[in-house]
Amino acid sequence: MLDPCLCVRRNRIVRMKAVWVALLGAALCSSACRPNSTPTATSPISNIPVVVETYTDVLPLGGAVFYSYTLPVDGEVLVTLLRLEEEGVPSSALIGLAIGRPAGVGCSTGAPQGFSTSVKPNLQENFKAGVYCVRINDFGNLHAPGTFSINIARPR
Repeated sequence: MLDPCLCVRRNRIVRMKAVWVALLGAALCSSACRPNSTPTATSPISNIPVVVETYTDVLPLGGAVFYSYTLPVDGEVLVTLLRLEEEGVPSSALIGLAIGRPAGVGCSTGAPQGFSTSVKPNLQENFKAGVYCVRINDFGNLHAPGTFSINIARPR
């Protein structure tokens, strides 16, 4: 005669194996159905259109120029010094870049930071909607007037 406890244990083991096989199958199916890219929680999704404005000008020795722009909504502003040349030759001189507010015929900013050309944004800050400006100035590092190009990327 068979021990009834042995039959109960054997049935439990068979049922446990069936449950594990089902769980494994569901896990494999769900992983195979996922897209290749994994979304990250730290990546913001923005539906705000962006405009990139490029300005090219000449920076006088010891001088400054500025460009004003309007932010119609709160958002991030990125400024990139794309090109700086002295007498037609690429220059690695540090020049000042700062974001501020237009004031009269100038641009009122905090202390400018020194930057050379870059493929990545030199300045990157969040601002409330309003009118702002980017000021470019020579710290005295240029040996000749500098031809430069900057990008200002901002919400449209």
